[in-house]
Amino acid sequence: MAKRPPPEPIDHHYDIARLTKVFAITCLISIPTLAWMTWQDYGRDWKHWQKEFIRYDRLRTKAALQAAAAKIDAAKEEQYLTQKREGIRELRHRRAALSKAESGAKRAEGRWYDADQLNRSRKAEMDSARYFFETEQQKDPKSGSTDKARSTYEKLRRLYEQSQVAVQTRQAEWDAAKAEIARLEKTKTDAEEALKKIDEEYDRYQAKLKTLHQNDAFYFVRNAPIADMLAPNLKVQQVQLDGLFNDVNFLKSQRVDRCMTCHYAADKRGFEEKETYPQVLRTHPRLDLFVDSNSPHPYATFGCTSCHGGRDGSSLCAPALTLGDKLALSGMADSGIP
Repeated sequence: MAKRPPPEPIDHHYDIARLTKVFAITCLISIPTLAWMTWQDYGRDWKHWQKEFIRYDRLRTKAALQAAAAKIDAAKEEQYLTQKREGIRELRHRRAALSKAESGAKRAEGRWYDADQLNRSRKAEMDSARYFFETEQQKDPKSGSTDKARSTYEKLRRLYEQSQVAVQTRQAEWDAAKAEIARLEKTKTDAEEALKKIDEEYDRYQAKLKTLHQNDAFYFVRNAPIADMLAPNLKVQQVQLDGLFNDVNFLKSQRVDRCMTCHYAADKRGFEEKETYPQVLRTHPRLDLFVDSNSPHPYATFGCTSCHGGRDGSSLCAPALTLGDKLALSGMADSGIP
């Protein structure tokens, strides 16, 4: 039988009311402290520079988009749009022929698939029979089992050759069916290809601009505290330099460069202007020699600290830089060619 709890008040060695107040005050202090710690850990300097790079890149892309739009020949664009509309009208009139051609193409594709599968199966059987024949021939070239294996192999080889011809025939039928569809859609397809060529540069910049948004909900969620461990677009950029090591207390540790975490534009052309971009976000002054993937010293192989020195694994700007870099950033020295 369960014991009954002792009657109140219970004799404690501490004051319950005072203890509750201590817990409440501790929680009130801990919650903002935890929030401050989370924000300090989340608000890294390199995130600021990556956000700045996205902002500058978005401005450059918008300017390039406007320039591409200005280069589009409006008269030609209207001409091909008219041709496309005419092609759509033609397809409406040829609806029955187009439907018949599409059905024929599907049937031709099915026949080709069946022939191709049979061809693959016969090839496997032929290869197996050839292996068995060659094995028997090595044992005894004049034995009855060798002759039988040769006969089986020759039979399967002829069947395989026939299936190859069948595949080629079915492929030609399928190609003819697709050609008929292309003929019916030619006016519309030609117009679409011409429009695509005219708008190619504009469409490329427009597609890039969609990836540089910083104000949509998805951007904030993927880069939010804690959630940024899943798929952030603001993240440490690093490269492991094979064959390059740091000597630490007589031990060698692999050199891992994280310089481009802040210097995001070092290997990207178009960020050379000193009046427009801060030094952290400028293109390397000698891409023909350094950093660029086509240069003699690409970033993926040599990194940055191989020449500049500094702490390769640091993602904090000040500790990572050498004295010369700090002087250059403060305007006390020219950063020219590294």
